[in-house]
Amino acid sequence: GKTTFFFAIFLHKIIPFTGMNLSIERELVTNNVVREEKISGAPIRTLYTEELSREKETLTCSLRETSTEELNEHRRNGTPMFIYKKGDILYCTEIPKNLNLLTTSVLEKCHKCASPGKECCRLLAASDEEGGCTKVRDRGRQKRIEKYPFVEEGYETIGTWQKVLIVAECTRATYNEKKLKKKTNRKA
Repeated sequence: GKTTFFFAIFLHKIIPFTGMNLSIERELVTNNVVREEKISGAPIRTLYTEELSREKETLTCSLRETSTEELNEHRRNGTPMFIYKKGDILYCTEIPKNLNLLTTSVLEKCHKCASPGKECCRLLAASDEEGGCTKVRDRGRQKRIEKYPFVEEGYETIGTWQKVLIVAECTRATYNEKKLKKKTNRKA
């Protein structure tokens, strides 16, 4: 037998950060999916998928200056927020809960902790004196961008399905030349 169901998904594309606005291109795609019914432990097989509709909209979220106290209140309430830090100043705006900002395209800068071909030497849970990083030691606990004075620029999302903390500028970031070089001893 066959099973037919409708499946809708939001696709998000972040338009690079401009001024004090975060623009999110959101696309709702609705599909009709026809699957073969599961027969005694056999995997479900999709016979075909037909796109029924595609709706696009652009959300523009204006950032405003905020305080640590206000951010703590949003954290307690579970409000989905985008928090941007530049120097000592914090900005925030409310965002959709299902938004995934695990990308470096928001600020058009690489994540300073680790990105393809590049890893910070301080990416260790050791003490600061032993070359480690507080942000790494906080793994598993709630990270708060305002808690890290060495983060000069970056962003964090709270109250979203995928919480992130991206560091765009860091005063402590150091890189080992050996880690930056690609392996060139490949066999022909």
